[in-house]
Amino acid sequence: MRSSLWQKIWLAWILVIVVVVTAPWTSFQSIPINWHRINWVPYSYVFTKLRIFSRDILQNIILYMPFGYCYVKSFPFEHRYPLLLVGMFACILSFATEAAQVFNAHRFPSATDVVNNVFGALLGASFGRWRSQQENPIG
Repeated sequence: MRSSLWQKIWLAWILVIVVVVTAPWTSFQSIPINWHRINWVPYSYVFTKLRIFSRDILQNIILYMPFGYCYVKSFPFEHRYPLLLVGMFACILSFATEAAQVFNAHRFPSATDVVNNVFGALLGASFGRWRSQQENPIG
């Protein structure tokens, strides 16, 4: 029963991520594709735009932390490697939303965002595992 609620929250958070990362929707275009706007190398602009960069990192990490936390709470002890699964799912979702940004004239897709999103999901999942262990101590 309880994991069913966490699964719904997890799915709702995926929707939140998609909406937040792909907005604004009025700027989508099919041609020309904005390949030149993609930052292919993670952290390549860390020193040129440090203030904007650090805020962007924090936003991405915070956005994906509930993703990892809710996933771990959704499937408490069913999976042998929950952190691996959270990392894979976060990578797939992050890559898909960054790929959608290629068609948005106001967004800048970045490999840095993918790395930070996966890191945020892993942080959230680690915290969720720790909380689960505190709630259900073995022995």
